[in-house]
Amino acid sequence: MSLDDLKPQSPRTSGNTRVPAAAMAYADAAIAGAREAQVNCRCVTDIAFGEDYYQKLDLYLPDEKLEGLPVLLFFHGGAFRHGYKEWCGQMAPALLDLPCIFVSASYRKVPEVKFPAPLVDAFTALQWVWRNVASHGGDPNRIVAGGWSAGGTLAAMITLYHKFYSEFGLPADVVKFCLTTSAG
Repeated sequence: MSLDDLKPQSPRTSGNTRVPAAAMAYADAAIAGAREAQVNCRCVTDIAFGEDYYQKLDLYLPDEKLEGLPVLLFFHGGAFRHGYKEWCGQMAPALLDLPCIFVSASYRKVPEVKFPAPLVDAFTALQWVWRNVASHGGDPNRIVAGGWSAGGTLAAMITLYHKFYSEFGLPADVVKFCLTTSAG
């Protein structure tokens, strides 16, 4: 299970978040929600789309095997320096009821890498989804990009930066729309 080998990250402090205690409480609750979702939902975890520890995604799939489902590719927040794809797993049960395929993707963190590495990872995750989601019942022509906070920034960028699509072998209309939220 992807929750059993989370790489330690730097602690949340007043130097890297406005409300450290709330950030740590959210992280704990999100992991607990993801653990429950991974037990109760059909999922495939830790699919590598690159060689780095963080270049992975989790697929959450409806219980019934369906074809042609819309796909939500979602990126976690964390100011580009914190966070796990597993934080978003708690969202899966409600989304699977639509039905759709929910993909939670991670990306390399700063300061271990410099920007645009997280953006390259977002495009590479999108490339993986576009090329592979049909084998899991998803429609590669019905991909939505989403995320919260830093992940919302990545989702917006892969939606709007069409000029990079050709570098990743993606069609010009690969992302149908973008769903982003902000952390306050």
